[in-house]
Amino acid sequence: GTPTEHGFVSLYPHKGGVGALWLDGRNMAGGHGTGGMTLRSAVIGQTGDITNGLLVDELICDCCQTDVAIGTDGPIAVYRDRTSEEIRDISIAHFADDAWGPAIAVANDGWEIAGCPVNGPSLAARDSDVVVTWFTAANDRPMVKLARSTDGGKSFAAPVVLEPENAIGRVAVLLLENGDALASWLYDQDDGEAEVRVARIDSEGNRIAWASVATISNGRLSGFPQMTHAGDRVAVSYTDTTGGETRVMSLILDPGRLDQEPH
Repeated sequence: GTPTEHGFVSLYPHKGGVGALWLDGRNMAGGHGTGGMTLRSAVIGQTGDITNGLLVDELICDCCQTDVAIGTDGPIAVYRDRTSEEIRDISIAHFADDAWGPAIAVANDGWEIAGCPVNGPSLAARDSDVVVTWFTAANDRPMVKLARSTDGGKSFAAPVVLEPENAIGRVAVLLLENGDALASWLYDQDDGEAEVRVARIDSEGNRIAWASVATISNGRLSGFPQMTHAGDRVAVSYTDTTGGETRVMSLILDPGRLDQEPH
């Protein structure tokens, strides 16, 4: 309802309609530097009516994508938070009793950055199991991490480092039927190209195996690879910009046949 920056919407089933979570710049009406980006939600009914507009967090990172999963107790939102000291780590919030609870830190990376990295987290949930994967460059080390919760996202185990160096991020994560997590991210080859890497992580946090499933440009036009699954059949979709064309490519992946040992 305000002519300001809005975007990075996550949609989810909620109360017979569609829940929407988005970055909302209504406090930034005077432009960047005049206020902070907020995180808000609402429910769109079957007739298009918009209800239950709520503030989720009053200060978050300006342009990192959000994600929502449905846990045992309802929707769980994940996003890149922001403090007044410009620490931009990952937080989650739970929806219960018609309100969003306070932000919970997934991990304390301590990444201080004055601008938005445009590199948000990904979330998956099944019952009380919740996994979050994200990019951080704290201490000038670009890496991808994954953390797991067994209590519905109320607390998280120490994160697992999926990519310890040369990570671009742009992550996605799934929970497979057997409880393993499957995460994807971009790895920078330092030659203008990037690998789309996929790793399988068991319920104890052990990285079982990984594979490089595609090579794409490391630039912004490559966007954010996506994953979805039915049972243990996984579809990976990514943007290919080679040959002067921009195309969306997809492949089917068997998580049980990732061929690289963990490192």
